[in-house]
Amino acid sequence: MDRTLFTSPVTTAGRAAPIIDVVVGLGRRLGVTVLAHGLEAGLHLVRRAGCRYGQGHYHGRPAPAERIGAALVRQRTW
Repeated sequence: MDRTLFTSPVTTAGRAAPIIDVVVGLGRRLGVTVLAHGLEAGLHLVRRAGCRYGQGHYHGRPAPAERIGAALVRQRTW
């Protein structure tokens, strides 16, 4: 799913949630992994729909692989 679903004016009007629900449900029925791309905002919408995968600056800024690996180790030890 592209970030336009999370950042467009449609989101503020409350119309994006049903679209996201349909996309995630369709992916589930087809056995396709759905990834929310561009998560700078709207994480609550994709989580509520059951989307398990996402990428974007909401999770962190781009960084070298070593820094990402160290951050994952820190998260696992909490």
